[in-house]
Amino acid sequence: MMAALVMSMVGFTAFAQDGVPPPPPENKNAKAAEGKDAKPADNNNRQQRGGGNFDPQRMQQQLMDRLKENLAVTEDEWTAMKPLLEKVMALARENRSAGMMGMFGGRGRRGGDAGGAAGGEEQQSELVKAMQALQKVLDNDKATEDEIKAAMQAVRDARKKSQDELTKAKAALIEKLNARQEAKLLMLGTID
Repeated sequence: MMAALVMSMVGFTAFAQDGVPPPPPENKNAKAAEGKDAKPADNNNRQQRGGGNFDPQRMQQQLMDRLKENLAVTEDEWTAMKPLLEKVMALARENRSAGMMGMFGGRGRRGGDAGGAAGGEEQQSELVKAMQALQKVLDNDKATEDEIKAAMQAVRDARKKSQDELTKAKAALIEKLNARQEAKLLMLGTID
């Protein structure tokens, strides 16, 4: 159970879409009707792999349900703990996705913006905006040293602010935990 929870926390989207798909099931009815080998519909094959109908909100809810069960909390404890846990997870995700932007030319893992579910400006964090601004400066062959240095400093400032927010969020979460719960989240890497 703990191993599955760790895998979910690390990056559940990668496992849902990047795994090796199982071989498609044999469609005997279609073979008989057509008299030749028939492939299953692409949508059916995607559903078998787990990537066709990927729903990040549903996956997040399943993750939270497993955490609630693993931490053995009461409803009152969960009501107090859940928003703090969600904040820690969101800030950690923000820091990871901003780090991935450098590897993908200022874009998120799958080629989209790294900030917010819809990638909209209003949902992007200061860190993501600073990273995108730095990438824009780097894409400009005529950018001056001063422009590059200013953009780098903006990224450093935004990264520090985001890290500070994450540290505070983890501390607030730890205050709501008993020793066993804290140990479990420490093992998962959710807290330090």
